Amino acid sequence: MFISHLTAKKVVAKNIAHELALYGIKAFVAHEDIQPSKEWAVEIMRALQTCHAMIALLSPGFISSNWCDQEVGVALGRQVPIVPLKYESDPHGFLSAIQAIAVAGRNIPAVMPQIVRTFLSSPTTEREMGDCIVSAVATAGTSEAVEKPLSMLPNVKSASASAALLLDEASTSSLVLSSKKAARATIDEALKRFGYKRKPPAAPLGALSEDDIPF
Repeated sequence: MFISHLTAKKVVAKNIAHELALYGIKAFVAHEDIQPSKEWAVEIMRALQTCHAMIALLSPGFISSNWCDQEVGVALGRQVPIVPLKYESDPHGFLSAIQAIAVAGRNIPAVMPQIVRTFLSSPTTEREMGDCIVSAVATAGTSEAVEKPLSMLPNVKSASASAALLLDEASTSSLVLSSKKAARATIDEALKRFGYKRKPPAAPLGALSEDDIPF
């Protein structure tokens, strides 16, 4: 996820990246991710050319920023989904055709589920974002870590075979998931929705008879 923002919104962008990570989604924030030794324009362009989606923080001054406007232009040119977040500024130009989410006065954790669901509903990012959510559920090490991605799992329509397998295996091997009845039910429903066929459990070993004892 590429987060396009003005310097004045760098703290907000950092908070958004943190919240996205809780759902298993990696975000690029220029002020946080570019090393001082790197040529920043090259790093930004590389991130723009490899991102799956973009969040644009539309705050006063965004429209007059050559860099922000060009970042959005690259994303539009690549036809990656963009979610504009409205901070007292309306979408402009080609962005005006995209429904913005009003976030002024709202905290990021409260608005994040709406943002994630928007990308999950896009055919372009449905699979990538779905795999992120599924992997976050499967690899969560604590009850707190699994809470947010698990709450989003019912919105995931499809997942890759590898992600579904990871989720299936975690549902029985993970102490965090196997101990939660509600979590197992949510995972069962998700795997059915993905069209994933679980392997039947191995048959229990029968008791050995005297003839089976090799001595």
